[in-house]
Amino acid sequence: MATVGLASSVRATGVDGEERAEIVSEISTDEQCAEWKAQFASKYEVYRSLDSELSGNTAKFEQLEATFNAASPDAKSTIAAQMQSLWDQKKEGMQRKLQQYRRLHVDLKEIKNAVNRYVADRNASHPLTTPDGSAGA
Repeated sequence: MATVGLASSVRATGVDGEERAEIVSEISTDEQCAEWKAQFASKYEVYRSLDSELSGNTAKFEQLEATFNAASPDAKSTIAAQMQSLWDQKKEGMQRKLQQYRRLHVDLKEIKNAVNRYVADRNASHPLTTPDGSAGA
């Protein structure tokens, strides 16, 4: 059976000091491959949610910037204060979520690459069988 990078996850401290899953070892069975695909799907849902939230925050700041740029000189100080207030409220959470988003991006890429290597290697060594072991078409 094919064996390529990824079978288990261990905890490690990332460069940002936060604990994160490190993808290590190998995928060596169809069952492990299915488990990693399920983990990918779960992580991807979180990633998409974070992407949506971060995009919404970015859009809000872009809207405020456009309003600021179009405003009269007298109104600019009020809009700048709104922008600063919003930034002060969201900064810490946005930075934390952006770090999580970036970590998930790396994790998803590692999982995807490992699963793809396993599938390619498996298909190369068993070209006429399906993942359940039956004969393919």
